[in-house]
Amino acid sequence: MMESISARELLLLLESASGAILERAAEIVATLDPDRELHLSLQPAARTANTLELKYTLARTRGFSVCGLDDLVLRLKSLDGQLIQAGVAEGVGKSVIFVLDDARTSICSAFCVTHDD
Repeated sequence: MMESISARELLLLLESASGAILERAAEIVATLDPDRELHLSLQPAARTANTLELKYTLARTRGFSVCGLDDLVLRLKSLDGQLIQAGVAEGVGKSVIFVLDDARTSICSAFCVTHDD
């Protein structure tokens, strides 16, 4: 069975957290259909951190604004081989990459990607 979270549930989690990046993430998620199901993927934290760091560092050189990546990467690297639940909420020209805690009751970290026009 594929794990998922609705945009509505994600928005509630983001709104209950604090931090400028999470507030920005909430703004993006609020533009999505609240019933939209967002796929969650179980993956190793440190390996995910390395992949995201490479991919989105390159994205910055291609005209994308990437906010919060460094904090998310540091947090995931500290978790080493622990499995995390990660997902992507995609809007028009904007995305939020997020990591949930094991119980899916709070946001561990997130970052936002937008295309600079």
